[in-house]
Amino acid sequence: MRKSLLMLCLSIGILNMNADIIILKDGNTLQVYNVEPASKWVYYTDTDEADAPVKKVSIDNVFAYKIGDGELTTIEKSNKETKEDPSKITEELSPKQVEAKPSANNDALITAYNSHPQLVHNKKKAQTDKHTETFLSLWGIEDGSILSDDNVEITFEKMYSTIMKKQCVVGIKIKINNKTDSPLYIDLASTFKILNGGYAEPYFTNSVYSEGNSVTNGGSLNLGALAGALNIGGAIGTLAGGINVGKYNTKSTEISRGEQRILVVPPHSSVFLPGDKVSNGTNIKECYEPLLFNNKGIDNASMALGMARDVMEKLETTQLTILQDGQSQKIQDSPNATSSSLDICRWHQTSYSPENSPKKIGRIITYSTSPDFSTYTVLPVNIYMRGAFGVKVMLVGDDLYSAENYNVITDNDHFLVGPGFVNK
Repeated sequence: MRKSLLMLCLSIGILNMNADIIILKDGNTLQVYNVEPASKWVYYTDTDEADAPVKKVSIDNVFAYKIGDGELTTIEKSNKETKEDPSKITEELSPKQVEAKPSANNDALITAYNSHPQLVHNKKKAQTDKHTETFLSLWGIEDGSILSDDNVEITFEKMYSTIMKKQCVVGIKIKINNKTDSPLYIDLASTFKILNGGYAEPYFTNSVYSEGNSVTNGGSLNLGALAGALNIGGAIGTLAGGINVGKYNTKSTEISRGEQRILVVPPHSSVFLPGDKVSNGTNIKECYEPLLFNNKGIDNASMALGMARDVMEKLETTQLTILQDGQSQKIQDSPNATSSSLDICRWHQTSYSPENSPKKIGRIITYSTSPDFSTYTVLPVNIYMRGAFGVKVMLVGDDLYSAENYNVITDNDHFLVGPGFVNK
């Protein structure tokens, strides 16, 4: 044994003294960096760069290790010291954070979301002397956000529906794109929506939802009751925690399903982050990402005035998104803001900077390259309302956002738009 240790020490002497050393039981020696022993693994990186991926080797396969110019520590000695001093135990279940570093195209992506020409309606003239309570909310990405690193690129995809023979934007979804040759894993319990006032709400709530064919009496949320939710007659219960708890009696054959905590993104593929789930009285509907401004409350009747049933059906998820966002927010969108104070005029765009934006929200996305989340990375995405384009009546006819209604945006893929409602 002494002879073996002597040979190992001689071999270590010719290695880079700035590096760490891991000696395996099969006789191989690894020259590595940032060695950190744990209860079941020894973690390390191949280089000393700050963004180097963290690797691991089973402690059962390690004979000894050396950190920098320190002493050689055998695993037997290390385990003995750990037992004598429990504070030295590094829990295997405690993941290690790998610092997120923006990729070369990150700044260009942020600029693409923020740099657009002024919106102009193809049929309407700007009325800068006439303030309006309804508008298209325009959104941008703040500097310091990370939309792209070596593994992931985050994009926003507009959802369309044909309304009055026009392809109109009815919502937004967030897409996670995997750049790598291996699967990526998103922990939805550690992936958050940042709401007004900095309140955080996880995407995973461990909820169980039921849906099926139902015979219903009462005020459950369906197409007919949507008008009731908007104070246009009818009775309805409230939405709480993303579940319809309206008062009704029902007989049904139901299928229950729980939320999925880990979202797997296959190599060179993409997935959408899940929206809040709510009931329309029969089935579970998934909301869009709530890129909207609304300080009028969920009883805003103007959203549904003059809408035909077929239009309501196509905008059902949009309205459910507005309702659910109103329930989720703990602080109302700029409660003192008015159409006058925000200078929102009909058929005219008003622009805002991150400093004077009437609404700022965000997302914190946590992912791992390993299914056991031994390491993880956090990507911050800070979103702000960069503009408002005043319209007459939201969600009908010429007021919806479509290429036929408005000037063609050069980079439509990076143009973020949603509904807006503000106090008079």
